[in-house]
Amino acid sequence: MTRMLREALRDSLGDEAGRVWGAFDQIGDVVVVRIPAGMMHRRAEIGRALLDGVGPARAVFCQVSPVGGERRTRDLERIAGEGGTRTEYRESGCRLAVDAGRAYFTPRLSTERARIAGLVRPGEVVLNMFGGTGAFSIIAARDTECTVYNVDINPDAIDLCGRSIAMNRTAGVVVPVLGDAAEVSAGLPKADRILMPLPEGSDGFLGAAAGAAAAGCTIHYYTHVAAARKQEAGRAAEARLRGAYPGDIEVVSSRTVRAVGPRYYQAVVDARVPG
Repeated sequence: MTRMLREALRDSLGDEAGRVWGAFDQIGDVVVVRIPAGMMHRRAEIGRALLDGVGPARAVFCQVSPVGGERRTRDLERIAGEGGTRTEYRESGCRLAVDAGRAYFTPRLSTERARIAGLVRPGEVVLNMFGGTGAFSIIAARDTECTVYNVDINPDAIDLCGRSIAMNRTAGVVVPVLGDAAEVSAGLPKADRILMPLPEGSDGFLGAAAGAAAAGCTIHYYTHVAAARKQEAGRAAEARLRGAYPGDIEVVSSRTVRAVGPRYYQAVVDARVPG
């Protein structure tokens, strides 16, 4: 499929194909593409090329606004195919209800979701402070008897999380919680593990995370950092966490998750609260 898609884009766009290649995500039978501003006038061609080259796909949507706002949503324009933005996505043996137009989701974190799932231990209480549609939470609970509180302020994301819970048999329990993580975390059981997958805003919630953490809790802190080299992003994220966390914390490890721009990276720090 990769070769066919490259050829389809090249046939349609010529030398400009490289500007689109790598800028799209397939989520179930929906494709979301980010088109450079200078190529928006060719979005219908791009949509047709993606629809023909990515299979199975029924619709292609162009992202016409950044992800933003309290609910982390984006505006999408259908440029090929038919139907809406709701779809079903499969990952790590789980079925996930996704609506790309109403709640943010990216398939590009599949490796990170699998990594976190492999760290969760039986009996843990896990707090996912920005759980969204529940992908991290449901995959973590698939094979491990744990309790995951999936918190999100977007009611559409929580609705989709509930739909996904109903579609899967998990060893653990996932509890959808609608609300602001800074407010509702205090009312939940103390957590043995806290996920903070909001790289553009996690710093403002570190106080709430500290208050929600049990002794010995592991915090997975995600952030965006500038770095001259990819290998340096993890260390930059460590420094940011140490400077922002309101108390003592021990860094266990850090890693670069993915590039999000020129010399700009998403990184994660795994850290432990003293026991």
